[in-house]
Amino acid sequence: MRSHRVIARTDEQGNYALTTYAEGDGAPAGDYIITITWPVPKKTPFEPEGGDQLAGKLAKPERSPHKFTVSKQSDQEVPVITLP
Repeated sequence: MRSHRVIARTDEQGNYALTTYAEGDGAPAGDYIITITWPVPKKTPFEPEGGDQLAGKLAKPERSPHKFTVSKQSDQEVPVITLP
């Protein structure tokens, strides 16, 4: 079984696009565990990202309760995830 690493970054409004190989190309069909990190905002553009505001609670697949199945249909919606 081949696994894919799919990433997304949200903007200030919570909008995002899934990326697997090229920016915004989506995710291959399959079952996924959703992991989430929420970096502390930078104070300046030159500062590195800070620690995870969720303290790593959702950063590892074995700790995340969020799962999602991507199907081959083009208009699939990802369910809303509410953070603790």
